[in-house]
Amino acid sequence: AEAAERLGLSAAEAFRRLDRGDKGSLSAEDLRAAVRDVLGSDEALSALGLSSTDRMVLADFEQSVDFRFDVFEKSMPVLFCDSSCITEDVFRTHLGEHGVSEKTAHVWLQLMYPAGIPASHIERSFCETFLATTPSISLSRPRSMPRSSIDLRALARTRFELTDCAWLSRAQAASLLSERWSPGTVDEVLELVGSTSVFYRRSPSSDSGGDLRMETLLSCTEDFVEHVLEVRLRSVHGLASMSADRKELPPEVFLRYQCHGTGYVAETMAAGASLDLSATHIFGLSGEDRLSSLFDGVVEALSVQLWVATPEGAKRLQALAGLPSAELQDFLAAGAAASQRPEALLGTQRTFQLKLCPPHGETSAGDGRLEVSLLYSTRSPRDPSGLPLPWTSSFAGRLVVC
Repeated sequence: AEAAERLGLSAAEAFRRLDRGDKGSLSAEDLRAAVRDVLGSDEALSALGLSSTDRMVLADFEQSVDFRFDVFEKSMPVLFCDSSCITEDVFRTHLGEHGVSEKTAHVWLQLMYPAGIPASHIERSFCETFLATTPSISLSRPRSMPRSSIDLRALARTRFELTDCAWLSRAQAASLLSERWSPGTVDEVLELVGSTSVFYRRSPSSDSGGDLRMETLLSCTEDFVEHVLEVRLRSVHGLASMSADRKELPPEVFLRYQCHGTGYVAETMAAGASLDLSATHIFGLSGEDRLSSLFDGVVEALSVQLWVATPEGAKRLQALAGLPSAELQDFLAAGAAASQRPEALLGTQRTFQLKLCPPHGETSAGDGRLEVSLLYSTRSPRDPSGLPLPWTSSFAGRLVVC
């Protein structure tokens, strides 16, 4: 639940990503793989309290990752009054009367009492500790947002006398939306648009002093398209040339990966020359927007840092690699041009060889190179009535930290 919240996923979106093979349910192995990917530990099914025949449908999953504790916290004085413990039936019945499902209550009790509730009584101190140490998380279904047929570009030009309405001020954007949405919804959308707009470089010729990008705003008010960029770090070569004596491999090699436009940094460990890290970035854009615009004026679209372990147990930055934005933009343009061909239905793919360069101020990083493959595709949104922001990223493989 915490990992899904960090990635901005709803419960339904998290469920779909965990459902390997699109079965419509989560098997015990799906849940085991999720624990391995998030926590990095491969636990036996029995250690997770699962059997090989267990299945979980979406409704059960949504209730299992429901950690909204507002009702629980407000109920504490009524639940216990002057008592130090209550029966399990009282606990379940009271929460059920206030909208907490039987499944959700069961999950909370399992977390409070992994070995089982002693003598069928629930202690106040256990509940207080649970609420104090467990973060409140809500992975509800994405908000349904009304779409508009109004041309906001034309309305902005007329209302604010702009020749170029590529960027708007917050007040201007609020003026356009306030006639259709409640103040709370307007504030929420503008906050998301503002935090996404910072990734774009403004044109010097823009005649607006605003900091909200119009196309990003339109992705929230009109039909949008999901642009999917899948990045895989495949292999690294020339590691021996990076060691001190240029003969032996560095003892431990770590790679840190980041894509412009996302707020995530993923780290993986190299096992010899082979790498096992893939990233999937989903950008919800308006129908007329282009993903390549995100990389205008940016030197590197993707960046990778190579770190090696020192004898003292620390890490030292050894080399840098990056995919120039111009090269990624050419790749995206080729994908857009080929999108109408039948063979391009699954996306456009290309492999890049990135040179490992020394950090600033150093003379040589050896002759290493990093092999990266990209797959780009577009698709209709999984939830067309939801918000396309914030953009989401997910990672798989030998993930050290995210």
